[in-house]
Amino acid sequence: MIKARTSSKAVTLYALQAVLAVLIIASGVAKLLGAGFMVRPLEVLGVSHDLLTGIGVLEMIAGVYLLSPRGAVVGAFLVGCIIVSTLGLTLDNLATLAAHPAQQQRSFVLPAFLLSPVRHDRDV
Repeated sequence: MIKARTSSKAVTLYALQAVLAVLIIASGVAKLLGAGFMVRPLEVLGVSHDLLTGIGVLEMIAGVYLLSPRGAVVGAFLVGCIIVSTLGLTLDNLATLAAHPAQQQRSFVLPAFLLSPVRHDRDV
């Protein structure tokens, strides 16, 4: 009975890992294909097309690693690196906006940067 619980736990965790891997691979493919909802937020941060392609390829590699139980640690590390680098770009953009607000035409609120940028040129 204890082995059955352990086995079902392992299967559940591997299924969740596989779902996460498929989502990460899909995110990488969307970046490579230039889907607007994936590309626009990163373009606001100043990411070039070449870097966007690199991020997409890294996401696909990380997703493939996550599909393998032995490679899951490497895949998780790659995903973590992508998240930390995107956070760094976001914080850099916010610092630039705070230092030179007149030079920036767009700004965004940190949690809402995934949706769409807010323009300063509108009268509120």
